[in-house]
Amino acid sequence: MKSCRVSVRLGEYDLNKEEDCFEDGSNNCLDKPIDVKVEEKIPHEQFDLKVQDYQHDIALLRLSEDIPYSDSIMPICLPLEEIPDLSDKVKMTVAGWGVTESHTRSPVKLKAELPIVPNIECSSVYERKTRLKIGEGQICAGGMKGVDSCKGDSGNALMFHDERAEEQNFIAIGVVSFGLVCGTENIPGVFTRVSSYVQWIIDHIKE
Repeated sequence: MKSCRVSVRLGEYDLNKEEDCFEDGSNNCLDKPIDVKVEEKIPHEQFDLKVQDYQHDIALLRLSEDIPYSDSIMPICLPLEEIPDLSDKVKMTVAGWGVTESHTRSPVKLKAELPIVPNIECSSVYERKTRLKIGEGQICAGGMKGVDSCKGDSGNALMFHDERAEEQNFIAIGVVSFGLVCGTENIPGVFTRVSSYVQWIIDHIKE
């Protein structure tokens, strides 16, 4: 079997355009996206697709070169400390090019704001419908009609906008994992809880 070369694209916004420009009359454009080869894929050692409970659904990609930051390419922070008031009153942001309400993938990166759903409430939904129990390494968000992450968004970040910091950084709270029916009321999506894997991530980072 031939090995498949894999790369990631950074700084993309509109898949149908070679150059993304602001439509505000300023004629300002973002730097063109860059494609970087993946040097190594590092899935979590305890993830088992055969079990289909989606526990430990997280992986890292080690890129072949250092990445230059720009207005369209910036890192996201890890949750190194407890986020206050992480409840259903706090909205998270998820973004991607996944399937929309029209059942087609969007060529433009879209975003949605989702409320956190307590694990006990989320688990009752999934146990009733699929017999899956939501674990401590998972976090749920959504459950609103027509607003959700969906097929094609897997691996994207569930982000918290930390307005306490001077730079107002985004923090990766979750990673899109799975769900039942996208954008269905009272059926939240399930995300891998990043705070449960911070040490694992740090252990696999090369300086």
